[in-house]
Amino acid sequence: MRHPTQPEENMIAAVLQSVSEDACRHGMGSGCFHGFEFKAMRIGRRGRPGAMARVKIVVSQDGEVIESRLLDVLNDPL
Repeated sequence: MRHPTQPEENMIAAVLQSVSEDACRHGMGSGCFHGFEFKAMRIGRRGRPGAMARVKIVVSQDGEVIESRLLDVLNDPL
């Protein structure tokens, strides 16, 4: 597997940020980029704006999980 180019890394970061924000606001988020699937799920209740939210992110390709992480994400106001 080749290393992604800088523009691809930027797009992957944008997708990760988007699905994380969706998970903070709505409980779940998902997105795709170049055959990779990104899914995020908020763990626990929705916190107040400005508080940290715990989010589980799963990255998969062709239905096979590549990586799964728990992240603390800033819960921005709407």
